Amino acid sequence: MSRRIGAVVALCLLLGACGPAAAAKYDSFWAAITANPKLKSMQGFLDAAPDIKSALQNPKLAGSTVFAPTDDAFAAMQKLVPNAAELYKNSVIVKMAISIHLVPGMYPSDKLSNGMKLQSRLAGASGELTILKSGGSVKVQSAGSTASVVEADIGAGEGGVLHVIDSMLLPVKISSGTPVAVPAAVGGR
Repeated sequence: MSRRIGAVVALCLLLGACGPAAAAKYDSFWAAITANPKLKSMQGFLDAAPDIKSALQNPKLAGSTVFAPTDDAFAAMQKLVPNAAELYKNSVIVKMAISIHLVPGMYPSDKLSNGMKLQSRLAGASGELTILKSGGSVKVQSAGSTASVVEADIGAGEGGVLHVIDSMLLPVKISSGTPVAVPAAVGGR
């Protein structure tokens, strides 16, 4: 009996099937996003910001972290903000919304600690993110929302990491059912 267990353990270690699965690695952030069936809305969102999309397609984009919201996160935003579809057509708003999900520096989950502050590519205090880590759970908190990491440590490009999150990060708190006004400075009326 103990020989069988020893053989199973040896085979398991040889095949790597008993330990944690190795995180996937993609040539670019864009490749990681398009390979994930939960990130179709993120793909469409990036189409409205071609310069950011182009940067994420670059395999040499190094030392960055992307927190990518799932399709369900985009659907929840549509319910929260009645005019979300209109906002998604405004390239300035889209760039701002994407920027809070992009962080300079590579932060795999084992480098994230509870209370850690990260400055996203959205400038100022509204772009500050706080990591909430407890046990195996990792959450990312912005000024307006908190998202749980549902898939971590997806390698992208040369030294990048993507974490899939279950909610969109918001730079401000938004009340449910309240249309968001687009300031005139960013293309509003």
